[in-house]
Amino acid sequence: HLRTGNKMTGKLIRKNFFTISITGIITIAIIISFGLSSCKSLGDVSKILETYEVVRGDIVQTITTTGYVDSSEQDEYSPPISGKVLYTLSKGDVFKKGDVLIEVDKSKQELLIAQAEENLNLARNSLELAKISYKQALDANHIAIQLAKENARLSEQSVQNAFIALENANNMADKSKKSAEVALENAKKLLAEAKDDPLITDTQLAQYEANVDSAKASYDSAVAQSTSSAKSAEGSYNQALINQSTTYWSNLSSTQSAAGQIEVASKNIEQAEIQLRLSEINLELAKLDIGDSIIYAPYDGLVLSSSYKEGQYISPGVPAISIISNDFVIKADVNEVDVVNIEVGQNADISLDAYY
Repeated sequence: HLRTGNKMTGKLIRKNFFTISITGIITIAIIISFGLSSCKSLGDVSKILETYEVVRGDIVQTITTTGYVDSSEQDEYSPPISGKVLYTLSKGDVFKKGDVLIEVDKSKQELLIAQAEENLNLARNSLELAKISYKQALDANHIAIQLAKENARLSEQSVQNAFIALENANNMADKSKKSAEVALENAKKLLAEAKDDPLITDTQLAQYEANVDSAKASYDSAVAQSTSSAKSAEGSYNQALINQSTTYWSNLSSTQSAAGQIEVASKNIEQAEIQLRLSEINLELAKLDIGDSIIYAPYDGLVLSSSYKEGQYISPGVPAISIISNDFVIKADVNEVDVVNIEVGQNADISLDAYY
């Protein structure tokens, strides 16, 4: 690898081995023909002809081209967070893999992490409260159902008692009226018999008439009292029916309200769980940001450019530092006619203009 940016001239060498050079063959043939001709004319060839040993030689073919030197790695970095630059390399600085290229103040990110952790704790507490409310809603629903059953039973019992009381009142009224009616009829019968009896004195007759009046008054009183008792019992029965209906709707409202509270508590748990997940995500995002406050060198290299100095404020998205690797690559174009004469792994001679 060459660490420079100058142009180069390269010579690609290919070695081919032949048994004997063509030029040598032609030369030997000419010498032999000339010698033979001379010897024939002289009559003794063996005395003039010289003998040579055939040896292996090399024919060298050279391909020449021009190119340039390029870096194998080049990167540009911009911290994804904003803040004051605490440390940065400058243009031309040399660094090793793992060295700090640029560091940004992370106090803001630390505060964001603390805030995210507090929000996470609040979300956890909210979830616990939602679960407690859900359990309370279940208990309240159970109590509401039991109370509804008990209230329904009591209202039904009240209706039955009122109905029995109404029947008893009607029966008593009928008996009282019938008894008073019988007493009135007996008093009237006795009065009629007394009027027909010549032995009855006026005083006795007056007594019978008074008995009739008293029986009639008792009858009227019995009728009035029976009617009042029946109406009172009927009113109590009707009120019991109304109370039963009111109890039914009250129980229905209570149970529906309790069921609604369960649904609300269940939704609150779902919402608290979503809020908890969001808080966990926000915390992870805050931790990711704080990890991006320092950019480390991924390889050995050189700083091409640096846009900030220590103490300056950096914003996300703005290129901060550009670097290249110490590993360089020679790039050159080879003519397509010469490509067939080269192979991977062959040696190449490289010369740089800066060294001339």
